[in-house]
Amino acid sequence: MTSRTQNQDVEALKEELASLRTDVASLVEAMKSQQTASGASDNMQSEEGGNEQWNELKARIEEARQQSEQISREVSEEVRKHPLASIAIAFGIGYLASKIIK
Repeated sequence: MTSRTQNQDVEALKEELASLRTDVASLVEAMKSQQTASGASDNMQSEEGGNEQWNELKARIEEARQQSEQISREVSEEVRKHPLASIAIAFGIGYLASKIIK
């Protein structure tokens, strides 16, 4: 690459960077004006909606935790009932995993 081409590339990058700065500044201003226009009551509603979503998320996480504990208990019971089959299955899974990884 010649120094002239490098200089042209650097100048093009500088122009693109300046354009990006302008675009980002415009986006920030648009977001600020939108937030101001929405008003305080909208902010309160969105906070309440966020709390509802948070509570729903926590409930789903708790439900998933309970289900995983139940599945874990069931698997443990099956392993106790059929120890040799469990060993064979574990060996098979390990063998397949080693083949896939290689």
